[in-house]
Amino acid sequence: MTTAAALILTSGAGQAGAAAGGSSIGGVGAPLPPKLRHAICLTQCVGLDKAVVGSTIQVSGPNMAAVETVSFRHRSAKKRVLAPVVATATTSAQVVVPPGARAGTLRVIDAYGQKSELGKERMQVRPRRSLRAGGTLRLADANVFPRRVLYNGVRSATLSFVIGGSQPSNLRVDVVTRDGTVVQSFLPTGVAPNTTSNLAWNGTGLDGRPVPSGWYSFRVSSADGISLRRATASQVANLGVAVYDAIFPIRGKHTYGDGIGAARSGHTHQGQDVFAACGTPLVAARGGKVQYAGYQGSAGNYVVIDVAGSGEDHAYMHLTETPLVPAGSRVKTGQPIGTVGDTGNSSGCHLHFEIWSAPGWYEGGTFTDPAPSLKAWDKYS
Repeated sequence: MTTAAALILTSGAGQAGAAAGGSSIGGVGAPLPPKLRHAICLTQCVGLDKAVVGSTIQVSGPNMAAVETVSFRHRSAKKRVLAPVVATATTSAQVVVPPGARAGTLRVIDAYGQKSELGKERMQVRPRRSLRAGGTLRLADANVFPRRVLYNGVRSATLSFVIGGSQPSNLRVDVVTRDGTVVQSFLPTGVAPNTTSNLAWNGTGLDGRPVPSGWYSFRVSSADGISLRRATASQVANLGVAVYDAIFPIRGKHTYGDGIGAARSGHTHQGQDVFAACGTPLVAARGGKVQYAGYQGSAGNYVVIDVAGSGEDHAYMHLTETPLVPAGSRVKTGQPIGTVGDTGNSSGCHLHFEIWSAPGWYEGGTFTDPAPSLKAWDKYS
């Protein structure tokens, strides 16, 4: 596995053009004004937010496709120095730090003269001597984002880091528990010094199954397992992330109704009812493969997900409309699947949620009480 520059452009070079809701300048339809949300150094880096003249940095945010220049603070303090972008995409642009630039916040300007507000993050511009070519291999800077992730979720925890040294190096990156137990390992090769690299982890353990919910940290070492010396204690924060194996499926105010075993006409209740306003968003509590999605007289609009890594099935019933995810598709933890409704045999807007043991829903498995899981997920979601 070879790491690559962090947050690199995710689409082709953007071209200026009309966009719905944009302004009109000189008779030409302009896109919405760009917004600068984040900046990071990519090459010739002293750290993630520490560059030198000649470094390539990336700015990101909405409406970046038409960005042409990036404005830096000038060393005179009363001026700004402009640099042309070298690549653009829908949500990002890359630029080389120009001579005369100094530490400060950035601004982007598009082809229509529209300027973003000054970014909130400062990009440091250090002397070129800060790029030490020799010396001991060290961890110059590192960060983890986001700090809370879901197993098999819509986004992973990404470790972005810069190593200092004289040549490309092979590394070992371990994910460890609070007591130092290794739950996952990566072996990136040929990692270039003074370059931002990234590595993503989706909460999977060495056995391919989800790790228990809890707090984990990234540990960066040389290939032989010796932890890299950090540049300074203040430069590299705790590289930790909280991992959860599920999320509460209703994304809004809710109350609990009848649970498992409640009396029903001709049978007993096999799930947990959770009441919420019709139209409240629903997401997959755990990701997996959609086994069924459709309509049934009692369940109304419903979806059944074969949960990845567990053998369980989760059933969601009484959705407002046909599920957003068709049978056979794969969904991530936290991915939208529909909205709370009252279709089928239902009294009021609510989600009827079931958990079935392996091999699954009406396939030889048995229904189990979902209330403990729902209430546990509810506490941190």
